[in-house]
Amino acid sequence: MVLVKPWAHGQVVPDGWAERHRPIVAGFFCDTAVVRRKTGRTDSGDGLGTQVDTWTNLTPGGGVRALMQVKHSQRAGERDSAGNPIVVANYYCRLAVEWLPEVGDRIVITASPDPANLGTYVVRERESQGHVVDRTLHCERVSADTD
Repeated sequence: MVLVKPWAHGQVVPDGWAERHRPIVAGFFCDTAVVRRKTGRTDSGDGLGTQVDTWTNLTPGGGVRALMQVKHSQRAGERDSAGNPIVVANYYCRLAVEWLPEVGDRIVITASPDPANLGTYVVRERESQGHVVDRTLHCERVSADTD
């Protein structure tokens, strides 16, 4: 038996495929996201010399279309001080390809049909792929607060 590689006799994915599919994929983006990057630290004004991070919005106006979704969720087997089970969850955030947040940037979901998506997430990893139709980020929730 001879195994023939599909790319040996021609291109599997036609030229322009990704460009044609980007608007279709973007049609699934139902959240609004603001991308923020840490730009330094400043005094908190509490009189104790406490420093807080300063963040700059990289996205224009009210943000850009995105899709935030749970990638993986599992119970950690532990409980918090109130007796509630601790759940560890990781998230995918999908944006248009022109956005390339760095690891450590924040993704703030400011509007969503699912109120559980609202909040702040930190970028832990970003995917790279040849036939890119969207920018996929691996995120971790920082807080349910969008400020």
